[in-house]
Amino acid sequence: RTFASISKILMERGQKEESLDLASKINSIQYYYRALTDISKILMERGQKEESQELISKITDALKSYIPTNRVGTREKSIALKYISKTLMEQGLKVQSLKVVSEITDDRSKSSAYRELFTILMEQGKKTDFQEAIKASLEMPSELSGTGNKSEIFREISSMLIEQGLKDESFKVVSEITDIHYMTLAYMEISTILMSHDKMEESQEAIKESLKAASDLTGSNKSEVYLELSKILMEQGKKKESLKLASEINDVEVKSKAYGEISKILMDQGEKEESLEAIEESLKVATEITRSDIPFGSVDLPKSKAFADLSKILMERGQKKESLKLASEINDVEVKSKAFADLSKILMERGQKNESLKLASEITDVFYKSRAYIEISKILMEKGKKKESQEAIKESLKWASEVPHYIDKVRTFASISKILMERGQKE
Repeated sequence: RTFASISKILMERGQKEESLDLASKINSIQYYYRALTDISKILMERGQKEESQELISKITDALKSYIPTNRVGTREKSIALKYISKTLMEQGLKVQSLKVVSEITDDRSKSSAYRELFTILMEQGKKTDFQEAIKASLEMPSELSGTGNKSEIFREISSMLIEQGLKDESFKVVSEITDIHYMTLAYMEISTILMSHDKMEESQEAIKESLKAASDLTGSNKSEVYLELSKILMEQGKKKESLKLASEINDVEVKSKAYGEISKILMDQGEKEESLEAIEESLKVATEITRSDIPFGSVDLPKSKAFADLSKILMERGQKKESLKLASEINDVEVKSKAFADLSKILMERGQKNESLKLASEITDVFYKSRAYIEISKILMEKGKKKESQEAIKESLKWASEVPHYIDKVRTFASISKILMERGQKE
């Protein structure tokens, strides 16, 4: 990577031979071809079109003949081809760019490459022929073998089109999606974007299409989608439809969460009484979770997660007593610790320092305890309380050293180190 960066700098300074010589010493396939592609780009920028295209041709031919012997090699080849295709598309060489992408064998890398090319095409389309850019973009995913990959790209295309105000084109793209889940999500995203643009009628039209597609879903996908749809409907003022949809969610954990989210929206809309009813329904669903609802694993975990979500909502609503009571009833140690950490942060943000610190001290999981003190330290620093902030970071360090899992410990120390560096405490 370093050699590739230096090679580019040398080329920018006009030292072409030295740049190429350094690039030839790069061992990584990915960075070797990236360096050569950067050299080609600079040549193009300087008007040396023939030389630039000749170099790109050599790079592509070399990559085509390169046969990886392991997964790392395959990935490096895919990344190199992706970078070349992007460079060619940026230069307006669409045919050559798509030809290079077709050489990528890994569907995931190919899918990612198409996304980048689509974005470039859309930008170029604004300046030239937008309809032609759309047409070319829709043809791109045809080579992908996985239905999900194609559907995901079409979903992203539809969102970008609606952002441009092209509703008919966006809806047409969604109609090409064969995966019901992605189709549902695409219509949801369109609805949300339209709503943000104050196009409520069109937003509701999209949500109707999403509901129609969602009715054919099954299992957890249906529950998760119904959760999101119930939120959008409530935001659109479709209270009755939102609550009806929430009531039809089969997954009890998701159902409880849906009522919790609905409660938050109602509170934001000034509907305090109905917000309280939704939170009570959420709590009722969470409390009634039984073994028959959770055929595998512990009942405690989904119930604990539901209680944690609700306790946070209650604290955000200012119902501190109810929030802390609910959090104290969480059985799963890790979930309870995270809930306490979240609540202590909210309390500290509201200036309730003593209660925040008391709650942090009661956290049993040392990872979440250390994280809680990190957040407390940051908030105190923002409030100008440097000494108290420093005390909190010391407390965090103390508990970080006791974190049993290596990755968690490294992450925690890295967070503390970053804060100390920002404060000029390098040692």
